[in-house]
Amino acid sequence: IFENSRLPAAEQRRFNRLRRKRQAETLTKSEEAELQALWQGVEQMNVVRLEALTKLAQRHGTDVLTLMRELGLKENRDVF
Repeated sequence: IFENSRLPAAEQRRFNRLRRKRQAETLTKSEEAELQALWQGVEQMNVVRLEALTKLAQRHGTDVLTLMRELGLKENRDVF
């Protein structure tokens, strides 16, 4: 769960830079492809994390959001 909750620091910085460039409409084609690849990786991490959280929540007889609060996990909406 924790391994799939955030990108490594260097990748997160690059991801953030590329997102800012996209918002500013200054991305090159190669940067757009790089950003897309990073997004796909993030989406895969989210799938794995959510599957693990769902299984653990079921074992504990609770829901995912409650489990996340109990574990001190943020929802990570703005992390990626």
